[in-house]
Amino acid sequence: MSASHKRVRGRDTVARGERVAVALDARLPLMELGKGGLRKAFPDHWSFLLGELALYSFLVLVLTGVYLTFFFEPGVDELPYTGRYQQLQPGPFGTL
Repeated sequence: MSASHKRVRGRDTVARGERVAVALDARLPLMELGKGGLRKAFPDHWSFLLGELALYSFLVLVLTGVYLTFFFEPGVDELPYTGRYQQLQPGPFGTL
């Protein structure tokens, strides 16, 4: 099978799919509903970006919170800081 034959066969498949979509759209006007739905899902105005950023930030917050709950160990004991950051080390008068 040559490369040109494969290309023609691929175009035929696309054309057949388009014909099926046009025939279905003639019976049921689904594409009009799809256009309206996509316009609402992906609005054109730049200010909707702020809402999307808030939504994605909230989703990250929820997902990381759920992940961290698996490692949470409740306790009331005071734990001394053992890290290398000098300003958090206990001073001569006790804790900060």
